[in-house]
Amino acid sequence: MNIRHSTRQRLLVGTIIGGSMLAMAGSVFAQTAPSPGVTVQSGTDPDATEIEEVIVTGSRIARPQYDGVIPGVQVGEKDIEERLFTNAGDVLNDIPLVGGGANLNGTNGGQTASLGVTYIDLLNLGTARTLTLVNGRRFVSNNSATIFVSGNETGSQVDASTIPVALIDRVDILTVGGAAAYGADAVSGVVNYILKDDYEGAEINIIGGQTFEYQDAGRVSVNATAGAALLDDRLSVAVSAEYSQIDSLLGTARDFRADNQGALTNFANGGLRNPAFVPGAVGSTAFLAANADGIPSTIFEPRIRQVNNWFGGVVFNTVAGSGTSESTQTQPGWARVASAGSSAITGTLQQIPGAPNLCNGGAFSTAQAQAAAVANPRICNFAPSTLPGSNDAERNANATRVFDFYGVAPPAGASDAQRRAAALAILQQRNPTAREYYAANPNTPLNAFLGSFLAGLPDIANGGIGSGVLSRLAVPLRFNRAGDLETFNYGDTSPTTGGTFANSVGGDGANRQDSNVLRVEQKRYVGNLIANYRITDDIRFFTENLYSDITVFNPISTGGLFNGVSSSATENAAILVHVNHPFLTAQNRSMLASAGITGNFTVSRYNEDLVNDTSQTSTNETIRSVNGFDGRFTLFDRDFTWELSHTYGKAETHVEFSAINDVAFALAIDAVDVGGTVQCRAKRDGLSAYLASYGGQIPGTQANVISRVGADGVREQLVFQTNATQALVDACQPLNIFGEGRASQAAKDFVSVRNFFNNVSTQNFTQAVFTGELFDLPAGPLQFAASGEIRKEDLAYTVDEVTRIGATRSAPSATTFAEVETMEGGVELRIPIFGEGFELPFFQSLEFSPSVRYTKLEGSAPQFRDTTGTLRTPAYEGDVEEIYTLAATWQPFDDLLIRGNVSKSVRQPSIVELFLGGQPFFTSSADPCATNNIGLGPNPTARRANCIKDVQRRAAANGGGLTGSAGSVVTITNAAEAESFLNTQFTPSAASFTGLISGTQALLPETGESFTLGFVATPSFIPNFIFATDYLEITVSGALGPLLAQPAAEFCYDFAGSFDDPSAPDNSASIGVNSCAGIRRDANFNFTNGFELPFFNLGGTRVKAINSNWSYSLDVADVFGGDRDLGTFSLRGNIYYLLEYSTSGSGEFDDAQSNEDTLANPVWSTQLNALWDIGPFNARWTTEIQDHTIIKSAGSPIGFESQNILGHPGYMLHTLSLGYDINEQTRAQLVIDNVTNEDALGTNGFRSNNYIDNIGRRWTASVQMRF
Repeated sequence: MNIRHSTRQRLLVGTIIGGSMLAMAGSVFAQTAPSPGVTVQSGTDPDATEIEEVIVTGSRIARPQYDGVIPGVQVGEKDIEERLFTNAGDVLNDIPLVGGGANLNGTNGGQTASLGVTYIDLLNLGTARTLTLVNGRRFVSNNSATIFVSGNETGSQVDASTIPVALIDRVDILTVGGAAAYGADAVSGVVNYILKDDYEGAEINIIGGQTFEYQDAGRVSVNATAGAALLDDRLSVAVSAEYSQIDSLLGTARDFRADNQGALTNFANGGLRNPAFVPGAVGSTAFLAANADGIPSTIFEPRIRQVNNWFGGVVFNTVAGSGTSESTQTQPGWARVASAGSSAITGTLQQIPGAPNLCNGGAFSTAQAQAAAVANPRICNFAPSTLPGSNDAERNANATRVFDFYGVAPPAGASDAQRRAAALAILQQRNPTAREYYAANPNTPLNAFLGSFLAGLPDIANGGIGSGVLSRLAVPLRFNRAGDLETFNYGDTSPTTGGTFANSVGGDGANRQDSNVLRVEQKRYVGNLIANYRITDDIRFFTENLYSDITVFNPISTGGLFNGVSSSATENAAILVHVNHPFLTAQNRSMLASAGITGNFTVSRYNEDLVNDTSQTSTNETIRSVNGFDGRFTLFDRDFTWELSHTYGKAETHVEFSAINDVAFALAIDAVDVGGTVQCRAKRDGLSAYLASYGGQIPGTQANVISRVGADGVREQLVFQTNATQALVDACQPLNIFGEGRASQAAKDFVSVRNFFNNVSTQNFTQAVFTGELFDLPAGPLQFAASGEIRKEDLAYTVDEVTRIGATRSAPSATTFAEVETMEGGVELRIPIFGEGFELPFFQSLEFSPSVRYTKLEGSAPQFRDTTGTLRTPAYEGDVEEIYTLAATWQPFDDLLIRGNVSKSVRQPSIVELFLGGQPFFTSSADPCATNNIGLGPNPTARRANCIKDVQRRAAANGGGLTGSAGSVVTITNAAEAESFLNTQFTPSAASFTGLISGTQALLPETGESFTLGFVATPSFIPNFIFATDYLEITVSGALGPLLAQPAAEFCYDFAGSFDDPSAPDNSASIGVNSCAGIRRDANFNFTNGFELPFFNLGGTRVKAINSNWSYSLDVADVFGGDRDLGTFSLRGNIYYLLEYSTSGSGEFDDAQSNEDTLANPVWSTQLNALWDIGPFNARWTTEIQDHTIIKSAGSPIGFESQNILGHPGYMLHTLSLGYDINEQTRAQLVIDNVTNEDALGTNGFRSNNYIDNIGRRWTASVQMRF
């Protein structure tokens, strides 16, 4: 039982009956789904012209757009047909209150498990908080049981692509307040797809289209629908089948994307001189502070090219010192060689620095800088970032030299540190930055700056322009497709354009828009059978049966397929090579020697050419079958209806993608010449000798936490590192990495693998609904609707063996098997106070519609042993949670209806959040117990005390001591010795470590508390006009999500009670889960592999908005006069005005960050429709309008100091639809999307890669034939 509910009285399951809803103005009571809906007329005047037929959804949704108590929007069959939608998710794309969600555009954040899915996101609160239904019933989830899904939203989302478009009658979109009718997960709202169940006749619809300008991005759809009433209308059958294909699109296919614009670190930031500088004055600086000089730190530029990686490989020196990240990777060439330098060069290194940088070009290390400064009478040639010197004595001596050489008196009475700062400022004031030098000497070659300011590029002595101050000349080298080395242009850097070590503006670098997937390919096959048979006049059998087969194809996925000089990760680091490698040619060695390389060097390359297939493929099969009975009866002169149904659903996803086997790769690149034949060294030396030469472990691999089935059949978690085996050695094929496409097919087959995972989701859902009248009130009968349901859901997530053990560049994938069972039920009442002849002035009608629902979740997963060997039996038994809506409508007179509701909803923890099977990941964390951190945090006293207790605890478990920074064991027997260890012997490691994110059984449901208030106006003086506006407010609290390493540690040490029991620290009383239990430390007290992190409840989101819908129609002849039929003209609009979108880390909102007025959450969003119907012809113009937006950071508008783009302009996107009935059987339709061919969001959007539409102006045409 959860702590929060430990005293709550449990309710007997038998008394929990569920609430199907009825809450609406007027006298119509909703019938239970899937019975045919009730048609009503807007307004109360029986003689008024009918504006729109509003159909009651069933037992849970009543006239959502205008007459119900819940704000929302409705999309009808006419809208779907005239827009030629071929995917059920597309139907909602331009509705203002629907967020981006997951879709076919892009790759859903690169998450393989979500490739091509369409998840709906109401109010932009997250796809896991939107409940998607079909005919008012839940649908089996397509979300995979892993954290690596779109947005890391591990809920029970439904892929709308599986829903048959051909049978959609309408879509009801309800915002907050629908949970009392439908239950858990409807926190932000409900999307209910209503299918046709009484279709008669047959039709075939053929749809096709593509872009106008490019003749690409095509789509094709063929769907057929047939239905009939048989057996004297007692049997109704409707079937549909549809096929659709949407083509993929790469960034290179669009000029505006192929330019590859992007962000660069601004060379000029921190380079603005201080006009008030006083030489020799304490505290006076030569340059204004970088965060206060009015120069943005990030700028957006066109034509960005990556220059530190290439398809055939870029050559770099191994380096050490400033700007490097040491890597222990050793990848030998001809002879087994090691490098004391680094194979990783990281940091934002400017090609030509605009701010203080090196004192003298080419002097990268501290020792080099000191030697160059001593040899230079001027000390520095360029404005330095630090005063040269390896220690304070050398720096003090250099300070004296500065004051003497430049004739400035040192500050009187200043400390040594102040004298050194003043000397540094003088050097900065008297010497130019590299950019200032370049501006004054524009003929200086770029390579002179690159060689003198970027460590790692091959370089030679500079004997040309600028050699007096720029001592080195870079020789950028890369392998071409033929395997030859060639020089290349590192960039078009000028005095006014930027460039870094990794990226240049222009030049010969790589434009990776070739791997930017703007849209994936999707093929859909969907079949559906709906039937009902009236057994008697009062009892009916109904069935719904769906089969969906969807294949999504991503033409190129580059994830993990690289070895880069900017990566310090072992598996992806640059490849260390010796010039005697047997695959290097004489031309290669000659070029290397000309660039000063005669020993070790590194190669940085893209590896797509080393695998057989770079595509990703996802297939999803979904089956769903609903079977049930419904009926009606009369008792005591009152009418009742009932329904009993069972739903079975199964969704199976299979995803395949390519990867590189780490061990095979390490073996294959370690090649030697054996009698004129290139061979793997391991094959020549033998496995034992080969591994012994590396100390027993082949380099280039990473230890991971994996899961396997133990000898006793129980799954266990352990730290595991892949290594060479005899089978791999026997199969090894030497791999030529020098040049694109140079590897043999045998070598590619050896190093590349095709990984896969399977996810099977199963749902069994039984539901009972009962509605009727209890007794009469003066204003009408008191009506009720009650329901109960039991839902059982199972998830099974499995992967291939290579993926399971983490033998590729990706972290291992956890296997997850679990099930949950949910019991829900509730009741709703319609209580008419005034109406039906019982009226008072200003009380034409008044109704209250209270509803309450209870939900309880239980679940379990198989036993397993964690990394400590502890046997765990995961099980969850949640408390009974209450969901409610208190709704009312008040109609003071004919023209006005006022409505509102107060609601509470919940989202139960998902299977993944409860039972994820330990997903490994790579991470790092600052240590709260480090000397510079132990006095920080919200409670420094508690942090220090808890760190001391933890040192004592771990020392006792380690034989009475811990290993100190000097390498010797420090005895620790009391708190004083523990504190001394922390103060003097503990130096935290900066190394990354592996961890696990695991399901957590101590979770609570998320809660959503909402309030709406609005009105529906049907002014009698404006015939055929209706206007509805609602204020809505929702606060989501206790948001579910994974706890990351650093906050997990901080939460553990910062709460006073965490170490009340030092032998078993526990902070669950503070944050709901015990993050202390997952912290792993080694004998040095450093964080180490095996960190276990839970999901937890913390944080919240608040949305306040106004949603308006309006509709107006007229006969055109009434405007122009005459008897001629000029058709009907209609205007419809939906306006969404966002007042607040804030997030809170604590969930209390005293730390709220404002996120409205951003691109994801614009203040104004509008959809307008103009329709004209005349005889067989119809025309529709749809305009989507979005307001201008700003860019925010941590809830505040970003400033110009941060970047040179601060916001984006608003936009309008237009769609034209034309239709014509050729005859009674044939109809033609043409749709032009993006009529004005919008692409980027203005210049700012172009530079920052924010686009209105990546596809462009396109047409879609259809022919519909009815029989």
